[in-house]
Amino acid sequence: MKLTGIGFANFRSIGREPVWLDLTKKVNILIGANNAGKSNVFRALGFAHPGKQGFSRLEEIDRHRRDGKRNAVLHLRAAVNADDMAFVPRFKEIQVGIEYDGTAQQVVNQPFEVMAFHEFMNIYQVCTNQSYRWQPPPAELKRHKDEVAFKLAAEILAQLPAIHIVPAIRRIDTSDQYGFDGSGIIKTLASWQVPNLGQEALGMKFSKLNTLLQRLLRTPNVSLEVPPERDVIIVRRNGLRLPLASYGTGIHELIILAIAVYAHDNVIFCIEEPEIHLHPLLQKEFLRFLMEETPNQYVLATHSHALMTPGPDCNVVHIWQEDGVTRSRAVESTEHSLDVLRDLGIDASDLLQARSVIWVEGPSDRIYLNRWLSLVAPDLREGVDYSIMFYGGRLLSHLSLERKEFPNPDDLIPLLRINQHSAIMIDSDRSKTSDPIRETKERVRVECEKAGVPCWITEGREIENYLPSAVISAVYAETTGEARPINLGKYGRIEAALKKAYGPSWRPMWSYDSAKVEKARLIVPRIEQAHISLSLRTMLDTIVAMIEKAG
Repeated sequence: MKLTGIGFANFRSIGREPVWLDLTKKVNILIGANNAGKSNVFRALGFAHPGKQGFSRLEEIDRHRRDGKRNAVLHLRAAVNADDMAFVPRFKEIQVGIEYDGTAQQVVNQPFEVMAFHEFMNIYQVCTNQSYRWQPPPAELKRHKDEVAFKLAAEILAQLPAIHIVPAIRRIDTSDQYGFDGSGIIKTLASWQVPNLGQEALGMKFSKLNTLLQRLLRTPNVSLEVPPERDVIIVRRNGLRLPLASYGTGIHELIILAIAVYAHDNVIFCIEEPEIHLHPLLQKEFLRFLMEETPNQYVLATHSHALMTPGPDCNVVHIWQEDGVTRSRAVESTEHSLDVLRDLGIDASDLLQARSVIWVEGPSDRIYLNRWLSLVAPDLREGVDYSIMFYGGRLLSHLSLERKEFPNPDDLIPLLRINQHSAIMIDSDRSKTSDPIRETKERVRVECEKAGVPCWITEGREIENYLPSAVISAVYAETTGEARPINLGKYGRIEAALKKAYGPSWRPMWSYDSAKVEKARLIVPRIEQAHISLSLRTMLDTIVAMIEKAG
């Protein structure tokens, strides 16, 4: 079995409902207001490690509400592997809860509770190498179920890696003894810079540390040095050597945290407030570094929404208090995220913007734009890196892309108040190259130019004029059962081109204009890289650059 989760209940501020950590993830982020109970999760995790036997020696202060009758409970989850033959037919996951009263332990939650004897017998035999010829009395059967649960809990808990806690108060000093708070870090760094024979791996760590600083600070020629006196850290930057004290505390924090996580491999690091003195972009870069370039797992306690980034290998847990009791919930939806932001005292007026917004006329435009973006920038994610909003072509005259406060004397709605990182796509509606752009569209174009906002006015009449005629023909061949060549052209209307191609055979049920979204969904799967023209690619690159700048 493989340990997949650990939970804690009745420990300090944590009540009967356990706080869970998902150990299938590289990073668990505990986010919430001060005094919500995040540090108590760290303490509980440290107590849980079998090598420390913390729950076996609980003091009064460790019990929930300091109530001697409330015993701490450790919950464990484990995935059942294919080779756990006794469990496979019945379980995909095992969950066990063990209660500690300071002197003894008892099972309070086990997966065998309602299993009949004939089902449990095979599991009992495999786990204890003992067997029964007949069914034992209920009390004895319960005792044996508890016995197996204890044995499983011990085997599962033994998989828990070593736990190291990096405290929130961190400072570099010249102590002889290294600590995760930054003490002794200069001598540690010196031993990495010039390692003893046989400890060349420390030299690799020193090289990695310099590479990390170059990446996080976006400066390719920055490096650290420790002089022979071992009394200071020197930063070499662009050929200039200065003591670390000459630089901001953000670099101090990065060095402390980086050396800490490089000090051990394949452990769990609990880091209190990693965001201290770090710019939000540095926070995100540091999180990316932890996830991509280190072999450890992490539990981060934070107040920073910049670190609230759920993902395939990152579990975000909202921690809050109700009536003095710590509560928790995995952040899995927009509603959950908004609850976190409210808890942190952040509202929309503080944020000013989501990451980026692209304004288009209608829903079919969104479908085409998403397809093109997926081809030229497949890593971008709608809803995370950008959102697409509709303004409706006729409403453009009521909108403004100027950077002015709201309301304004022209009574125009300033879109940049919704999001400062924006772009807008507009159909030119021209019938030929010499046709001028209409007054409203020209006004918006000029406003965008002044504000540094991408304004995409289509090269042809509409966004559909970027579509390859061959793709439209193929889709309508399936729709109508008859293949006809479509000649759309740069300024043609797609509906008129279809009617002309099919002539007397045309049926209103085939109309593109009356079912744009439906038809767009049929068209986009056939659009490939080769169908993107040079002018289209130029505009897409402009949009991608805006989105990446916003991130």
